[in-house]
Amino acid sequence: MGQLIELVFESATKTTAAELLQDLAIASRSEYALLCDGKTILPDTSLNKLLSDIHSCAAMRFLSFAMPDIGMVSAVVVRVLKTAEDLFDIEVSLDLDDVEHLENFAPALCRFASRLAQRHRIRNFFAGLEPACDHDTRIFSQESLGPLELGKAEKEL
Repeated sequence: MGQLIELVFESATKTTAAELLQDLAIASRSEYALLCDGKTILPDTSLNKLLSDIHSCAAMRFLSFAMPDIGMVSAVVVRVLKTAEDLFDIEVSLDLDDVEHLENFAPALCRFASRLAQRHRIRNFFAGLEPACDHDTRIFSQESLGPLELGKAEKEL
């Protein structure tokens, strides 16, 4: 297992979270597994119902995930965390070893996240080495790269 990268979209409403999850599901080229508060959920469960039923966390695992300018990522885990009444954080985690093309990964991931955030009107998004909440290991915050330069981090580890 290589370095884990976490992409976070914060404080999405239930409707926005469902729409974002739908976009992420479309990017997957395979079926996905669903867990909600530790229980297995059928993949045909509507995303709005899933979000209504969450008490704390839901997780999905996507295989063969397509990311523009990055290529195929063999596995991606998406966690949905209920943070307040009808507000959710969406965390997208991937292993750098599962990324097909690492050239220009940081700016490409930033563009991918920025497009999703703009489309779904999410103001706060960022990515970094897991946990992305650590400001020192951030790859980007909103549309600003850094402070971590991914190439340097790979050489140091």
